[in-house]
Amino acid sequence: MSYTKGPWELSDGSVWAKSPFNARVRIADIRTHAPMNGIDSEANAHLIAVAPEMLEALEALVIRVGELDRDAMAACVLQLDNALKAIKKARCEK
Repeated sequence: MSYTKGPWELSDGSVWAKSPFNARVRIADIRTHAPMNGIDSEANAHLIAVAPEMLEALEALVIRVGELDRDAMAACVLQLDNALKAIKKARCEK
């Protein structure tokens, strides 16, 4: 399976990416919050927009954890920090 590489951005109620030809491409159209159904579309849009970054951070973390020894532990800390940053972005936290 192949997906459009990141970074993706949230703008005007949609999630956008760049095509291989540098064109702006809509990845997802996110509707506004509908209080009656209890779905926060903006939060969902942020999660979708950061998906490529989260995948990259988690894949790197899994690789590092598989190599753990004393020297690899220092590198793992950096990958963990990147994963935590991506999680905060997905949760709209600063």
